[in-house]
Amino acid sequence: MPEVVSKKPVAAGLVELHGVLDLKAAAPLAAEILSLRGRPIDIDASHVERLGGQCLQVLLSAAKTWKAAKTVRRQII
Repeated sequence: MPEVVSKKPVAAGLVELHGVLDLKAAAPLAAEILSLRGRPIDIDASHVERLGGQCLQVLLSAAKTWKAAKTVRRQII
């Protein structure tokens, strides 16, 4: 399974995305984001070069979920 988020130590609630977010990356991305549910989250998309529809759907769903829960820092890098 492809690595979609960085494994280096980062601040709590920070998800660093990799360059290619395709169909194979959707499930791991969703799992990583869901593991942070209920806490403020920042998404660093500065390395993304290719974004597939499924990963876009995961990210949009996460944005809606966090907004509804009012735990959004509103920071996408």
